[in-house]
Amino acid sequence: MGWMKKPKDKTGRPGLKRKISSFILPNQRQRPTFPKVRPHAPNTVLTPARSNLTYVGRLKQMLWATGKRMGERDIKYAVKAGMATALLASPAFFDNTRQWFLEYQGDWALISFFVVMSPTIGATNFLSFHRVLWTFCVHLHVFSESPVVLAIFGFFFSLPCFYYLVTKPAHASAARFALLTYNLTCLYCYNSRDKDLSVVYVAYHRALAVTAGVLYAAFIARFWWPAEARRELGTALSQFCLNIGWLYTRLVASNSFAPEYRTETNEDEEETEQLVELTQSHQRVYGYIKLIELQGLLAQTQHEPRLKGPFPVKLYRGVLTSLQTILDKLHSMRCVTTREEWYTSVRQDFIIPVNKERHEMVGNIILYFSTLASAFQLKMPLPPYLPPAEASRQRLVEAIRKLDVVRNRDVKGSRQLLFFAYALTMKGVTQELETLGRTLQEAFGVIGQSPDEFEALFVEREARKRIDGVA
Repeated sequence: MGWMKKPKDKTGRPGLKRKISSFILPNQRQRPTFPKVRPHAPNTVLTPARSNLTYVGRLKQMLWATGKRMGERDIKYAVKAGMATALLASPAFFDNTRQWFLEYQGDWALISFFVVMSPTIGATNFLSFHRVLWTFCVHLHVFSESPVVLAIFGFFFSLPCFYYLVTKPAHASAARFALLTYNLTCLYCYNSRDKDLSVVYVAYHRALAVTAGVLYAAFIARFWWPAEARRELGTALSQFCLNIGWLYTRLVASNSFAPEYRTETNEDEEETEQLVELTQSHQRVYGYIKLIELQGLLAQTQHEPRLKGPFPVKLYRGVLTSLQTILDKLHSMRCVTTREEWYTSVRQDFIIPVNKERHEMVGNIILYFSTLASAFQLKMPLPPYLPPAEASRQRLVEAIRKLDVVRNRDVKGSRQLLFFAYALTMKGVTQELETLGRTLQEAFGVIGQSPDEFEALFVEREARKRIDGVA
């Protein structure tokens, strides 16, 4: 927090040792991110701490942790891609198949496989389609004997490719593949004109090799440790909801206690304050980066075959919009609660007297994030009753309105504006949470009965008859 920064010494200048070390030693501070919320949390009953285990127990736990790490998505993709590449390149290392590999340009098949191979089936299918399409479109017999005409034609050929690459970034791979195919075919024929190679001959072998590499990549992606983009999207959305819940918890913790004001402070205390502020900034940036990755996974789901029906892209796009809105609201809340007036007056007059209602609201919001995360991960029906986040926020606002400082209108303008900004921000968060809850109930179903039927169980008999009569 900038308004809390103090000088390092009486002169306001850093020490000589610190100044020299800043030039000699680079800043090796790691970028802070969200904590990894995963199954098998350490230091629990099911996963005890290593210090409480015997030597044999620690060895077993180390083997278990190694096997668990080897089974994660990135390791499996790395092993799959590496071994599949080695298998495709193996004919080049045997005498019986080396001549055949060179004649049919097996290196082009190897490059095509390496280019289109992606962690998910959707991304592999998308890149494979554009790779084959533009390979066949560009294989034309063009001025292979005239360098001037070839350069002019290459210039005009690259213009629509660059336009497509800049204006449609989602399909930028198509333009890259077109340029790559043109360079490898036409320019290769020009450089090999002494060997009397025709463009048709080169194009035929290249198209055959590229098609073989693409089909091999599609087969590997589908049948060897397949990773569907829609499943990865559900897992990533679950982790993202848990991360937002953790970020909201940290924001509540930061504005629940007033900082201590000192006339003097040492370098370690100021560096700690700067690190906390930097950590929160990096976590916000990390959240927006994860949203971009989620949008990429959503785009890949459109290129995967789905027998039970089309994937609800519009629904998930609305989910990502709501999550981005929540992240924006949390950033606005942090801007409000880190102002000096919040700690000096607003917190003391508005927040502390209603800690009971505030505790209920914060707990419901955190529980809501965990419920959404479980729904995204399991894709199971949700309960008919979800945490009353908006109702608890309204109770908090009503409790604040009953305070003496509000009734007596003994409130300055800036303090009142900060309180209303905080209330509006939390209203936006709870409304988006309820929207997400209703959306997932419609997408995954409700346990037992609909929410309206569940609420009708607690309505008096006369009121229920009136409701039935209206229906």
